[in-house]
Amino acid sequence: MKMNKRGDLGFPEAIMAVMLVTIALSAYMGVFILSTMNDEGDRAFIDKNMTDTLTIECNDITGDLIPKLEKMIVQKGYRGITVRCYIPSHPIDPVEFTLGNMDGKITSERFLRTLSSDDGRILPAVFEVGICV
Repeated sequence: MKMNKRGDLGFPEAIMAVMLVTIALSAYMGVFILSTMNDEGDRAFIDKNMTDTLTIECNDITGDLIPKLEKMIVQKGYRGITVRCYIPSHPIDPVEFTLGNMDGKITSERFLRTLSSDDGRILPAVFEVGICV
């Protein structure tokens, strides 16, 4: 870097120094994130579209997920699956589907879906899934 008569850095040299520091910090953060990131390639998951068969009739959640859960256990080789569905802040009783053995390493997931009601309403439902692998 060139110095002027007073020994100060010029504007182009200052911008270059800032850019070098920015690039070095970006590279460091990228390596740090890659080294601390979890590899979730083997993580168990559930097809969220299978919950489309559930509806609300007479203030009860109706539908059956057991056949789809059986198919998933056979295809993926899971030991057990539990699916719990409830409507937050609503007097509708939660429903739970459990299939298989739930002792061992368990992966859990929570997601939101909407359920259609027989009176024309569409209510948000929370699904809590536990999969034993």
